[in-house]
This record gives sequence, structure tokens and C-alpha cells, in this order.
Amino acid sequence: LLNSNHAYEMVGLVNDQGQLLAGLSVSSEAVPQDWADTVAFRRAFREGEDFIGVVELTPGQEWPTLIMAVPIRDSQNKVDGMLFARVNLKFLWAILAETKMGNRGYVYVLDQRNFVIAHSGGMPDQFAFKDLSQSPVNDLFSSELGEHLEIYRGLYNTMVLGSAARTTPANWRVVIELPLIEAYAPVFNYLIIMGLGLAASVF
Repeated sequence: LLNSNHAYEMVGLVNDQGQLLAGLSVSSEAVPQDWADTVAFRRAFREGEDFIGVVELTPGQEWPTLIMAVPIRDSQNKVDGMLFARVNLKFLWAILAETKMGNRGYVYVLDQRNFVIAHSGGMPDQFAFKDLSQSPVNDLFSSELGEHLEIYRGLYNTMVLGSAARTTPANWRVVIELPLIEAYAPVFNYLIIMGLGLAASVF
């Protein structure tokens, strides 16, 4: 896993007692030995579910990371352990940097707490969470699918035409926003042409 994708910073294999059997890290950082009391172990081993943790920015790190864990099953389909990984989310920024939304549109990702964890427009010099828990985007796109378009004050405090879609199983939301000036530009141009045509006809 570490060799196949640079997003993985740490991986490990845990037995049914929550004890580390094997673990690797891309740095000299020690891999935690005891996982028995963690939420990841409870979800993956005891409940047999895939687990995606909260996005965190720990001291000394430039980019946010999260813990992912999946149950490991034996030949009788019984959960017998857990495979976990810590993933660096810098790759999200790289993906969004290549995403184009018109001339001035943009895309960003909200986690479960409605914190912006990545957005388009280039890589930041220093990452910092942006709290949108009080933003109108939460009320407008509270539905599961969020397939409708809404007009509201967007990420950069300007009026936008936006839409959102929820991702599973992370329960994140991908939000797309286009400034109204650009979104309505074709309509404005059409009205101007119609107005000029009408004026010419009257003349």
C-alpha cells in the first residue's frame, strides 16, 4: 500500500484483541500498538463495518489526514482482525486543482463537521480548516442527494448558483459554486441582443 500510493502515510494489521501484528510508516514515526479502545477498532472489528475517521491536522503536519479501517474476515466470513491506514488528503487538493468550473467557478469538499477540507484554485501555502457550520449551504443542501440548484452567498461571500452532492461512506459533501455574474452572463447577453433588436425594429 505504501509503495502503490503516496497518499498512505501509515498502514497496519491488527488482530482480534486490538494488538498490532504488523505496521509500517513512511516516516520514523512509531505505529500505535494498541487499538482495542479506538473507534476504528470498534467499528471495523466489533461491528464489521468500514470506518473513515474525522479529518485532523496534527502538530508538525502540513496537510490534514484521516484514519481508515476495514474488517478482515476469515474463511467462515467471521471478522478476525482489522487493516488500517492513515491517509494524507493532499491528493484531494491535487485533484481539485485540475477541476475547472467555467472562468470563476470552483469546487470544495466539506467533511462531517462542515469544515472545508479541500477546494479548487491551487495548493495553499499553509492549510487551515474553514468552518462553514453556520453557512447557508448547510440548510440548502441538507437532503441526501442535493441535486437541485440554489442561489445563496457562497464560500467567498459572493452570490452564487450552487449545488452539492453527498459522498459515501465518508458522509462528505462536494459543493460546486458559480458566481451569478458568470452563471447569468448568457441570459444577460441574450437580453441585450433582444433589446437592441427590438430597438432597431421600433426605429
